[in-house]
Amino acid sequence: MLYLKGVLGSGSSNKRRISQKKVKKQITKRPVWLAYMLKELRIIFRTPTFLMQCVIQGLFGPVFIVIILMLDSRNDSLAGFMRMFSEKESLLLLFMAAIFILAANATSISSISREGKNWEANLFLPLYPKQVFFSKIATAWIINLIAIVLFLIVFITILQIPAMMISCWLILSLIANWFTSALGTYLDFLAPKLNWTDEQEVFKARMTGIFSLLYTVGLFGVMVLFIWSMNTIQGLWMTSLILLVCLLIAIGIVHQLLRRKINANEQQRI
Repeated sequence: MLYLKGVLGSGSSNKRRISQKKVKKQITKRPVWLAYMLKELRIIFRTPTFLMQCVIQGLFGPVFIVIILMLDSRNDSLAGFMRMFSEKESLLLLFMAAIFILAANATSISSISREGKNWEANLFLPLYPKQVFFSKIATAWIINLIAIVLFLIVFITILQIPAMMISCWLILSLIANWFTSALGTYLDFLAPKLNWTDEQEVFKARMTGIFSLLYTVGLFGVMVLFIWSMNTIQGLWMTSLILLVCLLIAIGIVHQLLRRKINANEQQRI
């Protein structure tokens, strides 16, 4: 249902009459970054391999968590699971779970490789390189929102986490989502796979996804362990503030690295 619309009519002589209203809607002027991002989303959802690797596999983590929790038939234990930990510890656990799922998504680490031999077209289109990379990061960010929404449903309905903690977790997860998307895009920029003849080659025999997962989980794993062991850091607000500052610093570093590559015109030599 998601990609069939893109292949309807291919190899067929049937013609469908399109209303003038629909035509005007399609040719409406849009911001460049939005048009490019919509193009990226259409390619992902209308290509079976990209749909499976970038979207469907990203749903496995939240679904597995639901299954594990549902194996315990005692509703009281499910509702009181997070009460075993303090607010700081609960937030850190939820944050690391989100980090792991977001970093494991393959959308960002295939941002450039998905273009294949068509990447050269981006060098001739009237687009700034920053617009292209921003749109690719935003595309991965939107795809990861599906996993965040599923996590949110689990936290509210099954774990019954307090609203204030969910709000802090949601803000941190949205910002962490941008970091993982930017880091994956940068790593794919360093070693893209453009010479492929089948979409599955974009994801097979590549270490980019493993590196992205190791860098993200390793970096924030050490940070979470440090915060966990610090007795001077207590409470939901202080923990959230420290995590927020660390995320913003990490995003700034990744953006600076990406900006240096763009300013050096590395996109013309890949």
